Amino acid sequence: MGPFLAEHIGGKSPQESEQVTAIGIETPSCCTLTIAMQPSRVILIVDDEESVRLLLSTLLERDSHTVLLAKDGQHALEVSRQHEGEIDAMVTDYKMPRLDGLQLAKKISVERPRMAIMIMSGRMSNPEALQDCGFPMIPKPFTISGFLGSLNRCLESREGTGNVPRSADVNQGT
Repeated sequence: MGPFLAEHIGGKSPQESEQVTAIGIETPSCCTLTIAMQPSRVILIVDDEESVRLLLSTLLERDSHTVLLAKDGQHALEVSRQHEGEIDAMVTDYKMPRLDGLQLAKKISVERPRMAIMIMSGRMSNPEALQDCGFPMIPKPFTISGFLGSLNRCLESREGTGNVPRSADVNQGT
């Protein structure tokens, strides 16, 4: 720790600090170091565009989440049924072949009622149906921080109340 940092943390020099061997860094004896880590979650990403699946997978794995991937709604049902553990959230595209995101959300929420579900959409043929469906929505294109913020609010709402927010609630601040 440099003298500038020591001065602003409490005036102690590295010689006056205590070693915190459990995590291998020095902290002044006047301070407590707390490392808050988000719990690792299992998230199912469903999109018919491989580039979107890979981008979101990389982003979520970087945050220590376990990611399951599916190329469409029907494939997502198969992946969900084959996964023995809990799936904390599903992020699905709206418009996909075989089974669209809204149909998928309705089916999978019956099988996994505790799973948070968020629907992504760039173009919708029937936007009112999606707005009124009860599942949170994030419009494409979105920023990384907007996506992560919406997903975290969706997860927090599910964990805190058991209810998943509607799209207006999830999209605040994005």
